[in-house]
Amino acid sequence: MKIILSSAKTMREDPSPACTDLPVFADEAEHLLAKLRALTPQQRKKFWGCSDKLAAANDEILFQTDLRKDLTPAYACFEGTVFRHADFRSLSGTAKEYMQEHVRILSGLYGILKPYDGIRSYRLEMGSSFSDGSMYAYWQDRICAQLHGEIIVDLASKEYAQAVSRYLREGDRYITVTFKQMKNGRPVVQATASKAARGDMARWICERGITDPEELKEFRNGYTYEESLSSADEFVFMKGQL
Repeated sequence: MKIILSSAKTMREDPSPACTDLPVFADEAEHLLAKLRALTPQQRKKFWGCSDKLAAANDEILFQTDLRKDLTPAYACFEGTVFRHADFRSLSGTAKEYMQEHVRILSGLYGILKPYDGIRSYRLEMGSSFSDGSMYAYWQDRICAQLHGEIIVDLASKEYAQAVSRYLREGDRYITVTFKQMKNGRPVVQATASKAARGDMARWICERGITDPEELKEFRNGYTYEESLSSADEFVFMKGQL
């Protein structure tokens, strides 16, 4: 079983936790970095969709980055809502071993990451596009190919999950986990709460060493598995009464 998470925009570099390897697509990441560097400053600003100040800061990082030096393990580098709630840094040794084996982080720059893969801060979203095509076109089925033969538990955002779900093969089992709450009389996904719940579940899975997806239905933390909204391919959890 593999649990997929989205990478986060917020990152911090801290080489003190040990890395065990380079990402499987380190060479492809180098190629993408070169494509970003080849753009003009104005093209990069438009690509990132940011202010002049942020574009200048991104440029400074971009041209100083060496993807093979001063690396931080991926699990410790990302700092978005999902990762704050997962708090992988504080897991026990056994839980971290499970995390390394079963958690995979989807990334626009790196494609797919194991938690202990060494990375650098970057700004390249999966939903971005260069003039010659989108990131989905660049990665095609290479990310999904790393997961074939596994039960895939999707705790990623739709933007990132598409890099896997578009390329599933016959026989692949892919389970989307959805967190909802009632609003105006109907169950809806609330973005921030859903991110927090995905992080909480990721940590909960690692702590329990789960390998049978049916055990996911036991997750609580304010949510309850809702059978009436669920299917074999989507597990829906509700906060509050349906």
